[in-house]
Amino acid sequence: MTGTQLAALIRYKTRTNSTTFTDTDMLVLVNIFKDEISSLIVEKNVGYFLIPSTFDLVLNQREYSFDDTLLNRLHKVEIKFSSSDSRFPATFIKDYQGSETESEIVKNYSNSKDGFAYTIRRRGIFVLSGTISAVTGGGRMWWHKYPAD
Repeated sequence: MTGTQLAALIRYKTRTNSTTFTDTDMLVLVNIFKDEISSLIVEKNVGYFLIPSTFDLVLNQREYSFDDTLLNRLHKVEIKFSSSDSRFPATFIKDYQGSETESEIVKNYSNSKDGFAYTIRRRGIFVLSGTISAVTGGGRMWWHKYPAD
């Protein structure tokens, strides 16, 4: 169905015309309901709109910034700390209250499977692990990308 066909159908069902129900007014509502329908689809099939995005690990960097759209729909984060390793899922910590001192983080977390975690803050993810090396494509995030407006 094209945008023109959708607008004609909506105007038919609502008994309106392009003067009483403008395209601009309609577009706002259509996009809201498109996202709502998409979220209902995700409730039934969690993987339906999942998109992987990779990012590079930077030497000694724990915080990585991302767009709000991605963070709001984040499903899973996977990390590998060496180019020869496989990526493993990081544990999500909703409200990390521990120390942010590098030595304390390294003491409490590791780079082995099930030994590292992440938390979301300041429009990014904060990695809790052992020492971080530079790894191209070391991180991968899976997030729900709904259909475009």
